[in-house]
Amino acid sequence: MKKVEKYTGSLIISEKDFLGMREKINNGKKSQERLNNILKTDFYKENEGLEKKIQELSKENYRLIEEKNKATKLNNKQISMYYDLEEDNKLLNTQISELKQEISFIYRITKEFFKERTDDLEAFKSIFKDWADNVFTNLQNNNLIGYFKKEYDKDNRIKTNKKPGFDFEDLKRRADEINKSNKKEKSNKKNRDFVR
Repeated sequence: MKKVEKYTGSLIISEKDFLGMREKINNGKKSQERLNNILKTDFYKENEGLEKKIQELSKENYRLIEEKNKATKLNNKQISMYYDLEEDNKLLNTQISELKQEISFIYRITKEFFKERTDDLEAFKSIFKDWADNVFTNLQNNNLIGYFKKEYDKDNRIKTNKKPGFDFEDLKRRADEINKSNKKEKSNKKNRDFVR
C-alpha cells in the first residue's frame, strides 16, 4: 500500500499552543466589544465633530494669516508712503522758507530802489505804499498769498512801534536823506541853469 498525504484542513497543535491561541482570541473579542462600545459612545462622535472643527479652524486660521500678511504689506506700504510724504513736506517747507526769504529780499531791494529814485521822503512813502498795494491787489486777484504785503506791514509796524523821543540813528538817517535831496536839487538847479 501506498501512503498518500492529503490535506484535511485540520491542524494538530499542542495543548499549550491551543490554550494560548484561545486566550488571544478571547482577548481579541473583548477588545472588539470595547471598540464597538466606544464607537457607539458620544465621545467618538464628539471626536469626529472636533476633527471636522479642527479642519475648519485650520482653514480659517490660514485665511486669517493670509489677510494679516496682506494687511502687513499694506501697512508697510503706507508707512513707506508716510515717510516719503514727510520728506516731501520737509522739502516743501524748506522751499517755502527760501521763497519767503527771497520775497523779503526782493521787498528790501525794491524799497531801496524806490528810495534812491525819489527826492522827497513823503513822496517815497506814498509811491512805495501805492506800489505795495498794487502788488497785493494783483496777488489777491490771482488767489495768491500776499506775503509781500505781510512784509510791508511788518516793516511799517516796526516803524510805528518805536518809542517816542529822540532816536539819534533815525535823526542821522533823516539828515542824510535831506542832504541827499538838497544835493539833488542843487544838481537839478545847475542843470537847469546850464540849459538856459
